[in-house]
Amino acid sequence: MKVLFVCTNNVNRSQMAEAFFGRLSTHQVVSAGVRVSERGWDGRTMKEIANDPSIRQYLRFTLDIMANEGFDLSGNVSKQLTAEMADDADRIIALCPKENLPDYILHSDKAVFESIRFPTPMTYDSFIQVKDEVKQFVEKLVREIG
Repeated sequence: MKVLFVCTNNVNRSQMAEAFFGRLSTHQVVSAGVRVSERGWDGRTMKEIANDPSIRQYLRFTLDIMANEGFDLSGNVSKQLTAEMADDADRIIALCPKENLPDYILHSDKAVFESIRFPTPMTYDSFIQVKDEVKQFVEKLVREIG
């Protein structure tokens, strides 16, 4: 089975979910974002994006928090969601609000919608809370599908 985690920018929730799922499950996993290309992040590593002076501190929070969980996400590449990625997946897990999603996700019988809020306010503690929500959701998912 191939699982696709989707969020808005593919630099926070979906990257976290991909890391946790990859550790806990034997299924294939990939993540992507619906607005990666419009931000100019497609194909850039998390570290490259985090080191960009125009980027807020929040991406550094994600890298630090996940490092504390034993994951080095700095080399992960941010990927733009495509219809082909959705077609290739056996299960699509949307972690962002439905209004951010394209129709081919909204109308897919493979999609599961688990909106996990973007960390606000943008503090370290709110990012830890989101990481905990993502981790709990992924643990539950792995219990269900292996």
